[in-house]
Amino acid sequence: MCYYNTYLFIDFPKDCGRGENIKLLLEDAGVPHEYCLHPFSDWPKIRDEWIHNGYLTGTLPALETKDGKKYFHTVPILCFLSKQLGKYYGKNAYEEHIVDVVADTTNDFYDSFVQNNYLQPENRENHLKNDVPTHIDRLERFYGVNSGPYLLGFEISFADFQVYHVIRDEQLTELPPHLTILVNTFEERPNIKKYLEAKKIN
Repeated sequence: MCYYNTYLFIDFPKDCGRGENIKLLLEDAGVPHEYCLHPFSDWPKIRDEWIHNGYLTGTLPALETKDGKKYFHTVPILCFLSKQLGKYYGKNAYEEHIVDVVADTTNDFYDSFVQNNYLQPENRENHLKNDVPTHIDRLERFYGVNSGPYLLGFEISFADFQVYHVIRDEQLTELPPHLTILVNTFEERPNIKKYLEAKKIN
């Protein structure tokens, strides 16, 4: 049974985009779902239909439940899924706060990536030289607080999916110690490893 539909553009570069964060979490959790990809040329019509039917933001990615209700914006979707699944969000209010902070910080990082890789590609080198080290240093500080490979230590959170994905979208190969451990550990999670190997074949 398919429990969720996740929507993204089909002609966005493969595996890029914020919807992949949601895809990774659903894969890791083993939740049945469908990844629905729309050609960008079709999006204006679909967006207008969605807005008319109450999908107020008119943006992607989106998550649709089996009862037809849509949820929007990456971090709120990740929060929603984490609460539904009873994991990926920490054990107390402070841990939830830290997950929210790093999720928000990573959103800023991804905004910078999109701006300087797709909207203004001429700024890519400057971005890699000046913006990326600032974001990476900030994230490394958070990952250096606890023992274990993840933000909260040995328990993964939805922010870890975002951090991993922005590192991969930026195609960063040289990382500080704690983020290196995160990436290596993340890719060895059984369902994630299976998903990544399947993508290589396809």
